[in-house]
Amino acid sequence: LTTLGSLGGARALDSRLRLGIGLAGFLALFGVVLAVWPEVNALAIIGPHPDSGGRFYGVTNLVETLLLVPALVSGALLGVRWLLPIGALAVLVVGASRTGADGGGVLVLVAGFLVLGAGLLGARPSLRTAFLLGAATVSLGLVAVGLDAALGGSSHVVDALADGPAGLAEDFERRMRLSAAVAFDSPLSVLALLVSLTILALLWPLRPRSPVRTALLAAIAVSLLANDAPTKVAGYGALAGLTLVAFEHTRRHA
Repeated sequence: LTTLGSLGGARALDSRLRLGIGLAGFLALFGVVLAVWPEVNALAIIGPHPDSGGRFYGVTNLVETLLLVPALVSGALLGVRWLLPIGALAVLVVGASRTGADGGGVLVLVAGFLVLGAGLLGARPSLRTAFLLGAATVSLGLVAVGLDAALGGSSHVVDALADGPAGLAEDFERRMRLSAAVAFDSPLSVLALLVSLTILALLWPLRPRSPVRTALLAAIAVSLLANDAPTKVAGYGALAGLTLVAFEHTRRHA
């Protein structure tokens, strides 16, 4: 049944438009599940793990990383005019307190879609472009979190934002300490992180260059700074990147 379903889905989504709409529909459906049936998410194999003392709702860093490819590919397939609504949908699903409640994920997705938009519009990579995109990421991320707070949302990022710049700085410093502790927890953790980062670095120069791949790598870089699970982010980011490369190769030779 899985094989037949996959073949049927591939047949139904064999055009750019249908595939883009299908991926956007997947994001929307996932958001509905998060909001209406949170217990389904809490019992998922990949997701919150309340049994280990972690969060029991919303989107984890792992899930956030895996959602990057379908979100960015959907935006790229549907074109520049649809980047804003697709990006807003992805941010809503991942970042809103009633769905994903992942404040770091807001910055990650905003960065990814800004870089994707710049790439699709033909912007040349430069320090000036990187600075402008970075400033826009922080600004739009704060706006999104602020809107969530104004609508009654509550999360650790909302709480940090309520404390002003000092709260944000303290939250960032704490996350850096946690990231370092996780990354250097054991020799195996260090090795896993180095292997994953090497794979990600090797994806950058591959030809032909892809705006989606560049956006994915930028989003993962932001995630490594905004979140506190570097090994998982880099590891699943590498898997996501390899999946994207395989997808792009298949589309080129279809």
